[in-house]
Amino acid sequence: MVTAGAGNSRVFELRAPMMVKGRSRRRHHEDRDLAEDMQVIRRLAKKIGAPVPLFAATRPVYQAALAGGHAMHDTAAVCAVLEKKARVRSESQTWLMGMA
Repeated sequence: MVTAGAGNSRVFELRAPMMVKGRSRRRHHEDRDLAEDMQVIRRLAKKIGAPVPLFAATRPVYQAALAGGHAMHDTAAVCAVLEKKARVRSESQTWLMGMA
């Protein structure tokens, strides 16, 4: 449904199957973690005066991913956070728990 609508993106097309199968990747840039990525986004938005309501709305999910030991995983790790919150046990949760 998403791929046929306005919410689709190339990133979604690539990442969604990985999340469904429970596959996240270790970050390529071991010198920067998810928290630093969030700071970069926040600083850039502030610098150019851009409102970032979706970033603000998703911040608690990313913070939960950080607290859950996923700082060095890519952003697909948030799928496991959302599944846990929804009390859905899936392959992604099982796989990521082994990575943390």
